[in-house]
Amino acid sequence: LALWRDDFLRISGFDEHYTGWGYEDSDLVIRLLHAKVCRKQGGNIITLLHLWHKENDRQHQAENWQRFLNTQRSHSILPSKD
Repeated sequence: LALWRDDFLRISGFDEHYTGWGYEDSDLVIRLLHAKVCRKQGGNIITLLHLWHKENDRQHQAENWQRFLNTQRSHSILPSKD
């Protein structure tokens, strides 16, 4: 994922209420889409690099999923306040 800094700031960046593993990246993307940020597909012409890291604990996965669904339904561009 690559995006303009101004777009990242407009949606207030990552929602820091997410705990452990799960859906914070999806939350970021859905809020960018709600903010009408255009998406471009890179396909096979873009190199993807991923920094390996230990996977986070998944005990809050269900709670994170509900947080994501609430963001998706709300059409908000800002992180939830709870």
